[in-house]
Amino acid sequence: MSLLGIRCAPFNGLFVTHKMTGLRRWVSVSSISLAVFLVGCSVGPDYVTPIVETGDRYKAVEGWIPAMPSSPNPGDTWWEIYQDPTLDRLMTRLNENNLSIEQAQAQYRQAVSLVRSADASLYPTLGLTGDVTRADVPVVVPGSSAVVGGTAPYTEYASGLGLSWEIDLWGGIARNIEAQSASAQASAGDLAAARLSAQAALATTYLQLRVLDVQSDLLARTVAAYDRSYQVTVRLQRAGLVDKTDVAVSRTQLESARVQQLDLRWQRSQLENAIAVLLGQAPSSFALEPVAEMKIRPPAIPVGLPSTLLQRRPDIASAERRTAAANAQIGVATAAWFPDLSISAN
Repeated sequence: MSLLGIRCAPFNGLFVTHKMTGLRRWVSVSSISLAVFLVGCSVGPDYVTPIVETGDRYKAVEGWIPAMPSSPNPGDTWWEIYQDPTLDRLMTRLNENNLSIEQAQAQYRQAVSLVRSADASLYPTLGLTGDVTRADVPVVVPGSSAVVGGTAPYTEYASGLGLSWEIDLWGGIARNIEAQSASAQASAGDLAAARLSAQAALATTYLQLRVLDVQSDLLARTVAAYDRSYQVTVRLQRAGLVDKTDVAVSRTQLESARVQQLDLRWQRSQLENAIAVLLGQAPSSFALEPVAEMKIRPPAIPVGLPSTLLQRRPDIASAERRTAAANAQIGVATAAWFPDLSISAN
């Protein structure tokens, strides 16, 4: 293979290069077969799910099972168990406009793009170049140093086609794909965690706001009753049936209830603003009408939390995937110690 030049060098920036002088030069079948055979090599440890010894059972609790973490279904509408149409509408807006969810979605799309980019490294790269040059032959004026354009303009066309392929000799590219894939799965877990966290925050804030609505309605009726009692006490004092102390006590009771009413209004305003922020909306343009009756019926909660609740936590699944990605990066770093093999043709 006299037409095929090979250059080997240490890892510090140099690489092994195969160059061919023209498109009509072909590499022998034996060389290609050898390269394909070498692609199967892979360095670095294979990922094995860590096994933690926790014993066969707890000392004080019976019936436990090993946790098998998995991401929850993104379409899970768990808040519908409260049967509140307003909460359903707010959740729909949250999934569409929440900034934390949008950020996690963008990070997930970035991770998927990195997987595609890493996967593309397994295939050859084809480059096409073109160049057009328009020139005129210069003419020197006799008896002077002046140069003017010539009378023989010409156009020059040039094109080039290049092909390069880095053979995955030691499995570094495959390990990188493995690492990026695990990172993308971890990013999917982060997205599920961000969505679940925002949904839980909205549901909690909304329920607290509705509780304050009921308390505010009850307190408003209490203030009205205290006001009537105060008016009656004033009339009784004017009639001489009670002294001024009873009037002062009734007035203090009324004003204390009014202060509590103001405090509940302030708390409700804070919760309403928090809901607006979760929905990605300016608090000044968002409002929820108060209700006098709590129509939400909380679901029945079992005495003990099932182990499946822990298994559905996306942050646990995300942490396990990051462990797999870190393990694959060991193979990428190990492959960097060995020389690269690239084939290029022009």
